[in-house]
Amino acid sequence: MTKEQDQPKLKLVKKEQQLTIKQKAFVDEIIKGKLGSYKEAYAKAYNVKLTNKGSIPKWVEVEASRLMWRPTNTKLCCGSIVQTEQRSGHLS
Repeated sequence: MTKEQDQPKLKLVKKEQQLTIKQKAFVDEIIKGKLGSYKEAYAKAYNVKLTNKGSIPKWVEVEASRLMWRPTNTKLCCGSIVQTEQRSGHLS
């Protein structure tokens, strides 16, 4: 065996990245719960220009979904929602 084969393959584990200002705004909008969807929260946080028909572009739904399911964002949203529910007495 060569030296390269004897050594284990190591992989660098990244720390969780900090949220950008817009990502934080997106998460905050979801936590507030005043908007009807992730798509609306994304459009508001990222100042998305509406289509000529006055609706949110279709690509926003894909980007909002990708952003929502990043581990950091999911933890923040779920944790905040659970805390809110516990304070209001909906969860025991």
